[in-house]
Amino acid sequence: MSVSRRARLALPLVAAALAFAVTACGGSTPGTGSASDLEAAKATASELIGSGGAPVDACALLKPADVQAIIGTTVEGKPDTAPGDAGGCTWENQENYYSVTVSVGGSGTAPGGTLPAAQPERGTVTPMSGGMRGLSGGIVQFVADERLCEVQVATNSGAQDQQKAAGVANKVRAAL
Repeated sequence: MSVSRRARLALPLVAAALAFAVTACGGSTPGTGSASDLEAAKATASELIGSGGAPVDACALLKPADVQAIIGTTVEGKPDTAPGDAGGCTWENQENYYSVTVSVGGSGTAPGGTLPAAQPERGTVTPMSGGMRGLSGGIVQFVADERLCEVQVATNSGAQDQQKAAGVANKVRAAL
């Protein structure tokens, strides 16, 4: 479940790098680009995803009490694998399936500390305070230290999930 969220976050970045590679190759037929074109595309993708240093330990960004207040129990976070120096973590209550997921993008995924353009396929965007934006499903996107980050709270509480996610986002931002 959390891997697909990570993939949704990284997919547009990889797609942009591939589009750049096709453009850089002059739109040539697949398989006819030079090795240097391929290396340039890989470097661009790496910059977009982030490859600064060690991955972020997203599970260490929240206190157990912060998570317990949302999902109703104390559980260990399950780290998500992520490329470069990105990181993620999901805490899930196995009894009611309430969860909190934190995804921290790699270095440079939000250049200049600005959220990238919203992706229309992710639904309605709700501008929020603190430079955040809300998406359906209790998701909040924000920037911390030039990283595109996302928090999802899933408790079947609708708009309250988004407000709880904003509170978690503020804690994550402060911890980074």
